[in-house]
Amino acid sequence: MLTVAVRAGRATVPATVRWRQRAVVEPEIKETRLRRLVLGVVAVVAFAGVVDVPPSRAASTLQFEAKFETSGDFFDRFDFGYSGPNPWDWGNGTGAGQQMVFHGDHDMSCAGPTTSRDVTFGGDRQQLDFSQLFWYCAPGGDGTKGHVMTGVNTVSYNVAWFSPKPTFTNITQVCWDINETEMSHRKWTQVLFVGDADAHRYPVGSPTAISMARGTGGFDLGYTDPDNRDPNGPSSGLFPQGGTLAGFQDSFGSPSWFQNDAWSSRNAAGQILGITDKAARYKHCLTNQPNNVLRFTQDTPNGTRTIDLAGQIPSDARRVVFEDDNYNPPKDERYDPNVLTWHWDNIQIEASEATVVEAVTAPKSAAAGDSTAQAASPAQAAPPAAVAAPTGQGSGESQRGVTTAGIQGLVAVVVVLLALLGSAQVVARTRKRLTRSSTSS
Repeated sequence: MLTVAVRAGRATVPATVRWRQRAVVEPEIKETRLRRLVLGVVAVVAFAGVVDVPPSRAASTLQFEAKFETSGDFFDRFDFGYSGPNPWDWGNGTGAGQQMVFHGDHDMSCAGPTTSRDVTFGGDRQQLDFSQLFWYCAPGGDGTKGHVMTGVNTVSYNVAWFSPKPTFTNITQVCWDINETEMSHRKWTQVLFVGDADAHRYPVGSPTAISMARGTGGFDLGYTDPDNRDPNGPSSGLFPQGGTLAGFQDSFGSPSWFQNDAWSSRNAAGQILGITDKAARYKHCLTNQPNNVLRFTQDTPNGTRTIDLAGQIPSDARRVVFEDDNYNPPKDERYDPNVLTWHWDNIQIEASEATVVEAVTAPKSAAAGDSTAQAASPAQAAPPAAVAAPTGQGSGESQRGVTTAGIQGLVAVVVVLLALLGSAQVVARTRKRLTRSSTSS
């Protein structure tokens, strides 16, 4: 065999031997590089496992819209209820404190809002009929003018509430139109974001802290703000658990936001007072912004104003509850028995997902009817066992958790690692074969 000598340092090495040496050394270099790459990937995966990465929210779209062009747009698509004491408890409906009949805007033919109707409670102490507290009108029969009214008068703390039937995940914006008529300042409106456990905590007919749970969808959703949950003071008798309830309060244009059982913004702007017009309805919106900011935009007779609040609409599945809240309105000096009605319209909810949960009608409680005076703790009105726990803590901020995307990414990394390790083993076997070949030569 012809051997060609080449100079390598101080000695000459046959080219065939030099080729074999290179064939052995180069795989070692490649294997070293592969090992470093593998170690680097493992380090990245390990680092990612201990760092809180804010979960990305799915893109939000308009998931729900109610223009109230027909009465069915409300009565077929919303649950509604009346939370708090039963007015029949006041002297069986004849006592000094009862408010069994009161004024509502729009007469029975749905003429203009300056006309009136009687809003009357029905039923009895065993079962309250609150259906007249919610009514629909399209003045002149024009569906484009259709809207829904709520009206309440009481000497207690009571909430007339309504809520779209679906639950919404990753809510980014909620809008609604409402009148800004000045009323008793012991009346106000709220928009609450109720988590799964609280949404199923008080089945209809079960005892609350002061009365009975009521609602057309099988559960009572008339929760309150953190200031009105005293079992011995003003409350609706419903008490949330777990600190996940979040909500917006509008006191004649002055906005507040609470989250995790505490106010994060109180009375962030001045009130809008002196409005007597009942017909005009103004757009209001809550929109999540970056950096834990919730933006409230409000149309007014003098233009639109924008107010930033501290907080976020929670990202887990929520019921959105619109509330007409009342704490003894006649006690306020501004009280006018002819001005008790809120006019609601154009409700919109943007979210990544809307899920309709079939209504559940709970069996009637064994307690003594709707007027039970026995105080029931929230634990006594716990959600049924079949109800799943909340899907998230509802803070709207970064949370730990294993997502589907995260699992898929981890699987992909494992596949790459296995492929790289397999390549390293092939290189090692090749090196052994070359080494044996070099020795035998």
